[in-house]
Amino acid sequence: MESSERNRKAQHDISRKLNVLNYAKENGNIAKTCRYFGTCRETFYQWRRAYEAQGEDALINSKPCPVNSINFINYVVQKFPFRIKMIRTDNGHEFQTKFHWHVGELGMIHVYIKPATLRLNGKVERSHLTDQREFYQMLDYNSGKIIITFSDHTAHMGKTPYEKLKQRMLG
Repeated sequence: MESSERNRKAQHDISRKLNVLNYAKENGNIAKTCRYFGTCRETFYQWRRAYEAQGEDALINSKPCPVNSINFINYVVQKFPFRIKMIRTDNGHEFQTKFHWHVGELGMIHVYIKPATLRLNGKVERSHLTDQREFYQMLDYNSGKIIITFSDHTAHMGKTPYEKLKQRMLG
């Protein structure tokens, strides 16, 4: 895709999101706004938080793609105070060949979960909930720090992921 075409699409995406945010501001009813534009509230709040924190640039659509996944893993590797040995992902297109080879070049093992393994989905969702309660809520999101979840508490001698990370960063 040509650069000017990408810029046009990005501007269109920003305009659409600004319309949603402005409509909600004018009428004061987020539920009505979300129904009108066919957007869920969670998405609306994400857009609003991003816009309030970083302006229009934060509204550029960042759909999952190999480039975004590679940029993300590069950022994580740079910020972590310790080596990452393995990454486990789903089978999404953003984690295929380019990402897979890049992770290997970084010296990490990349493992895919088995396709259509519904029993894993519940475990993943439960892990996200646990991480949210015990780990992410303890972080300062304004600091620009980004953290990836650890596995389970038994792997860290009964400590929460946050406690283990704090111990590693301080000691």
